[in-house]
Amino acid sequence: MRELGEETGLPWQSAVSPVALDAVAVDIDVHAIPAQPAKGEPAHWHADFRFAYWVREPAITLQVEEVTAFAWRPPADLPTPRLAGSVAAVSAAG
Repeated sequence: MRELGEETGLPWQSAVSPVALDAVAVDIDVHAIPAQPAKGEPAHWHADFRFAYWVREPAITLQVEEVTAFAWRPPADLPTPRLAGSVAAVSAAG
């Protein structure tokens, strides 16, 4: 929740609520990150835990150092079929 607030500017205490009542990740994306010598980081694996939220205040202020792409999308328009299916399932249940 802290990351959500930091990276989107959404006041997570009042503007969002998890789609799934148990707040379980709807997807986990694991991918390789190349070495970044300027930041002193070696090559490593990174895991993004993806959660679905209902948003009451859709005004977004992105933290541009962390977020490289942003879009509001319906579940069918998400980047992978697995993610689209997971979000559609929790949205229908919520």
